[in-house]
Amino acid sequence: KGLINKSQKGNNIASGTLAIVSAEYDGESYSTGVAEDGSFLLIGLPEGNYTLTVTPELPLNPVTIADILIEIGVTNNVGEIILQ
Repeated sequence: KGLINKSQKGNNIASGTLAIVSAEYDGESYSTGVAEDGSFLLIGLPEGNYTLTVTPELPLNPVTIADILIEIGVTNNVGEIILQ
């Protein structure tokens, strides 16, 4: 669970940009799209330590966040992710 925003002239604005969010762990990858408001939700991930990558449309750059611990029955909120 999280929110994708992009930086534009120093201000954070709702993305509205197409992006894919991927969570990788132990050689497996799980992906979802980003809603128009910038939110995303990955459901049903096995427990483990994941690397999350947000891949937006160009010219924005991908963002990677490592070491996100996923536990069964717990919703993890990675918070706001700023794209540049």
